[in-house]
Amino acid sequence: MKGTEIIAIRKSLLMTQAIFSQVIGATPVTISKWEKSRSQPSAYFESLLLTFKTAQRNNMDVGIRAVQEVVQGNPIKALYVILKAAFTK
Repeated sequence: MKGTEIIAIRKSLLMTQAIFSQVIGATPVTISKWEKSRSQPSAYFESLLLTFKTAQRNNMDVGIRAVQEVVQGNPIKALYVILKAAFTK
């Protein structure tokens, strides 16, 4: 997966690198390296990224709801919100 694709997914969810890292479970430094194509996400993270992309296509507001959860201190619930949107139409 290209760095530009990762940036597009993150931005479509209206997330900063810091918030995105909390939701996906990687460090902000790792997110930055992926986005600059200095390293590649593992198969696990790539599948999560593709799921995040699907979630955003299925529900345009999922990013806003997920960010609200992170701000309230619930990154796991933010992940749940995204995964639910990916698998529910």
